Amino acid sequence: MGGLSGIIAKLSGSFATTLLLAYLLPVLLFAFMAAPLFTPLVPVAWAPFLDLFPMGFDQRTLIKISVLGASTLALYNFNIPIIQCYEGYYWRGSWLGKFLMRKHQRKFRDILQAIEDLRKLAKIPDVPAEIRDSLLRDFKQLSLRRDSDYPPDVNNVLPTGLGNAIRCFEQRPLINYGFDAVTFWPHISSLASEKSLENVSEAKRSFDFTLNLAFLCALGAFAAMIAAFHGTRVMGVPYVARWMMLFAGLGAASLVFYRLAVGRALGWGAQVNAVIDLYKSDLIERLGYDPRSVAVLGEKRFWEIAATRIVFPSNPALTFLPPKGGVPGIISAPGPLKIEVIRCVRKTSDDIEVECNVRNNDKKAASVVEVFDDLPPGFAIIAWSVRSSDPRGTLVRTDPLTFRIDHFEPAQTVTFTYRIAPLSAPDGGKRGA
Repeated sequence: MGGLSGIIAKLSGSFATTLLLAYLLPVLLFAFMAAPLFTPLVPVAWAPFLDLFPMGFDQRTLIKISVLGASTLALYNFNIPIIQCYEGYYWRGSWLGKFLMRKHQRKFRDILQAIEDLRKLAKIPDVPAEIRDSLLRDFKQLSLRRDSDYPPDVNNVLPTGLGNAIRCFEQRPLINYGFDAVTFWPHISSLASEKSLENVSEAKRSFDFTLNLAFLCALGAFAAMIAAFHGTRVMGVPYVARWMMLFAGLGAASLVFYRLAVGRALGWGAQVNAVIDLYKSDLIERLGYDPRSVAVLGEKRFWEIAATRIVFPSNPALTFLPPKGGVPGIISAPGPLKIEVIRCVRKTSDDIEVECNVRNNDKKAASVVEVFDDLPPGFAIIAWSVRSSDPRGTLVRTDPLTFRIDHFEPAQTVTFTYRIAPLSAPDGGKRGA
């Protein structure tokens, strides 16, 4: 119980810190900054509610505190929709969204073209050293913009800079490793150290703080425009001029905080990708898979299958991955060679399907390789179910179960599939024949 209490205390502390710094603080800053400016623009009956001081123990104070608390909780609970709105997901199909997407796609293509032009210039012989150094600096800057400002595929570009920055760090592990960060983040975050998760939380809090301020300033600018046309009090020239100044000031502040949020999103993405880089290997075993399956299937293929199994767990037609377990025996000639064998097992309705992936990780070819294994007690192989992905792979014998591969080339993989069934069927008959 002591350990559980400690975990709950840590989670509660982290939640309270996030709620205070990323949500309540922006609400308070905006209230203290904007409330005095809104007072001349609202009806006289509303003005006392915008006066934050003095705070007494009366109904008006209770309303003020309730509004501040409700605003904080609203920002917290609508955090993801607000982020997605700024990313452009909700309105990318509109004429404005399509216009901005074309604009960002054009900028992205210009960056790619500039990088290609710099590559060609760098290949020109007898380029002076100072010019080559300048080309290298420009190349690094443009490459950094390509890898941090936009997703890898121009077709995935979103209408806003924030959307492209977030999509870029979301897709980086997918491009590098085939690792779907959105699918696996709940799993890998449970493995990461407390320090790593705190770094991610701190970066996310900084991002939320600036984005929430941008959102509140945008709402304030919109409210100022509405308040300007509410009541006869604001129709005089001084109030119209003040409204114009307030609208422009809040709009400019919203844009400044939005720009800051884009920069904070890059830092948040860097911390998320650091956790993925450090702990994705540990996640393989914690998910119950054999780590050597990465070497046989390839890292991208492995994570693609693993993600599909999480998203579609009940689909029996999906490719399956090997659990941790014993290793089949290997004999090779000449030997010893670096032969990798991964056994995959999946239970079907009537029997068990087994997949045996054999890969030659050596630089030399093997004239012959034999892989043998013992069947579980009480099981027999269904002979007609044996399949080989290569004609050079054959079933030699069933006791012990032995497969043979002739002329096994380097980096080649041969897959054997077969089914095993209990010797005694439920109806008393014999299985495995």
